[in-house]
Amino acid sequence: MKPVAAHGKISATFLDFSERTNHLDKPLDRDLAFWQAELRDMREAGIADVVIARAVVLGRAHYHSALFEEWAETDAVAMVMQAAADQGLGVYLGLDLNMNLWDQSRDFPRMMRRDLRRNQVILDELLPVYRAHPALRGLYLSNEPDRDNVATPERADALRGFLGEMYARIKGVCNLPVFCSPFFSKSLPAPDLAAWWKSFLDRPLFDILAMQDGVGCRYRHIDPEDIPPLYGRLAPIFAERGVRFWNNAETFVFEQFGQPLTPAPLERIGRQYEAGRPFVERTITWEYGHFLGRQQVGEARHCEFRKWNLERTAL
Repeated sequence: MKPVAAHGKISATFLDFSERTNHLDKPLDRDLAFWQAELRDMREAGIADVVIARAVVLGRAHYHSALFEEWAETDAVAMVMQAAADQGLGVYLGLDLNMNLWDQSRDFPRMMRRDLRRNQVILDELLPVYRAHPALRGLYLSNEPDRDNVATPERADALRGFLGEMYARIKGVCNLPVFCSPFFSKSLPAPDLAAWWKSFLDRPLFDILAMQDGVGCRYRHIDPEDIPPLYGRLAPIFAERGVRFWNNAETFVFEQFGQPLTPAPLERIGRQYEAGRPFVERTITWEYGHFLGRQQVGEARHCEFRKWNLERTAL
């Protein structure tokens, strides 16, 4: 009988195929034994699902592709899918990450049309292989709605067009949940940002939205205390639109660009979890492997996280 993952406080994690977060050109090239151990550790720590953050980045694939150049001779996606099935975890499969998404100098509508074609091609490569896979739970789109990035009607319409087309395509071929994890800033007060989201979600775009809580990126100056005023306003808007609301608690410290991301204190992670808990269905994280895990961080960190994550939270 296959093992079953217990749900901890943080019950899902992104999975980053990079040696270090933000070093996308240095792939985490590991064998199946590594991924079996990694997902076994996750399961034992209360994580039930993983989100492959991107199957393709910088024009190269982390899987065996007939069209894209590949990062390695190994197929990282296939190994994670196998390990997830063996360990009783689910997988949300990410497609392409466009690193130019936030570049204000680009022709954004043209870029979104190109992103649509690229992501549809990746979907067409991956779904025939994994549509019936026992671990597959849904699809993840990395084109994040962010008011600061799409403040003009032209950019907002272009992103909505991309997301709406991808949503319809995914639903048409497999009907799996479509998931996105956008970030927010404090450039708008919480009521105004919530109103922007209500306006943006004018058509089916997602089944699940996991807001990045922003606490790990210290240059944004977001603290756990900033979460309830926004989440309390977003929760009814998402519910009205039929979108499930999750919290993506950042378990790292990122002081400024050019510096490495480091593991966050568990005390701070606990405050992030508690701040979001009243408003969301589930808490996930970026990211177990680099900031919480035994193989990439250390035994002590993994044990500390596992103990906290599996402790019951008082109601």
